[in-house]
Order: sequence, then structure tokens, then C-alpha cells
Amino acid sequence: MSDYYTEEERIIALNKAKKELNSRKSKEIWGYNDCWQFVVEYDKALTNYNSKLQDLELNYNCPTSWELEVKKLFRSFENFAKFTNYEVVKNKRPQIGDVAYQIMNSGNISALIADKSHWVTSTGENGVIRVIQKMFIERKMPLIVRPIRN
Repeated sequence: MSDYYTEEERIIALNKAKKELNSRKSKEIWGYNDCWQFVVEYDKALTNYNSKLQDLELNYNCPTSWELEVKKLFRSFENFAKFTNYEVVKNKRPQIGDVAYQIMNSGNISALIADKSHWVTSTGENGVIRVIQKMFIERKMPLIVRPIRN
């Protein structure tokens, strides 16, 4: 059985990640203030800087190249999740602090984190924003993962 972080730990980590990414508001700079860096900062706050995500060297300059890098290294997002101490949420019922990888209207993949009522992400110049309302069951989300302790 997996050992999950408490809701309080996930909320504290999410708030730290929001604060960090909001301090980086500027033109979107890949690898600095994009949605992936939001997830990295969240994971660093959650793991007390023992994050496997911060050590990944993903060379990307847009969402498509990020997706290709992940698939090149791990072959699938499920393998990627396992390697980084996240577990696939098979019942599609998100909890605060879960991470989702979603295809957005632009056709690009985006990393989202579940907040209390919405999924949030970082957009560079706008900082962390609400994207869509969180549903009880997320049938349309292709992949939702939950952080687990090492």
C-alpha cells in the first residue's frame, strides 16, 4: 500500500509553489516559469528538496518538445510517473495536490495541479492561474497522478 502525503502537506507545498512561480512572472521562459516548472517547484516543496523531478534534464522549448523529451526518456507518462514517485489515479477522482497532464484547446499538453476547487497551472507572464473547475470524477483527463512518499 502506498504512503501518501497528508492534505495539509500538499496544501502547504502547493502554496509554496504558487508563491515561487508568481515571483517569476515575466514573458514565458521554458524551464523557468512554465507549467512544468510549477510541478517541479511543487514537488520540491513536498519532498523537502529531495525531488526526482528537479534532477531531470529535459531540454525543451515548447510543450510539444517537453512531451517528446518525456516519451524519449520514459516511453510513457505512466513510467514517468512511477519513476518520479507519483501513482496513477485510476478512479479519476482528484484530490488536492494531484497532478494532471491534459491536452488543452491549443492542442498542447499542459501540467495542472488540483487546488481546492480548480485545476491551476503557471503561464509565465500571468503567473499561476485557475484553468478549469475540478470535478468529482475527471473522465476527460487523460492522466492524473498522486504524489507518494519515497
